[in-house]
Amino acid sequence: MKKIVISALCLILAGGGIWYYVYNGPMQKKAGEKAIEQYMIAQNVNLQDVTMLRSGVNFLSGVYIESYVINADSENEYVYSYSRNSGKPYDVNLLVMKDGSEQTDVMYPKLEKEN
Repeated sequence: MKKIVISALCLILAGGGIWYYVYNGPMQKKAGEKAIEQYMIAQNVNLQDVTMLRSGVNFLSGVYIESYVINADSENEYVYSYSRNSGKPYDVNLLVMKDGSEQTDVMYPKLEKEN
């Protein structure tokens, strides 16, 4: 009886771990890529004029991040992060960096939330 309970508990934990990985991995990446692309289109960024620096999912927070250099504004690094239900436009937050500090006066500024 004790072995059955332990086996069932192990299966539940393993199943939960697999579900968490699948949700925060491929599903979050797919949703993040789509949301960030829509956000960039709303900013009037020419998607053919960007260079991706890095991308990935933070498994602890469930946030998907993409970092770009937009060739028309090559001095700055645009860091887009997607978090479902964040309350931001397209659920995307934008951080523009130059030499380690945040920039506010940029060619492609943050979008404001529509009321």
